[in-house]
Amino acid sequence: MKLPTAAARETGGNHYDIVPGKPEESIFVHRIASLEPDVAMPELGRGMVHEESLKLIIQWIKAMD
Repeated sequence: MKLPTAAARETGGNHYDIVPGKPEESIFVHRIASLEPDVAMPELGRGMVHEESLKLIIQWIKAMD
């Protein structure tokens, strides 16, 4: 439940980088699921969302207490 150091539109309206058990409220998931410039993470070299990785990150966050 770490607050981001800089927050603008890349947060997707979320308040924390990772919210244990709630991937839909996590900035991390929002950013890796996006292709928008200045939102997508990583910022460079992205032309697609790697769906397998996204699912794995969502499962990992859901498993957190």
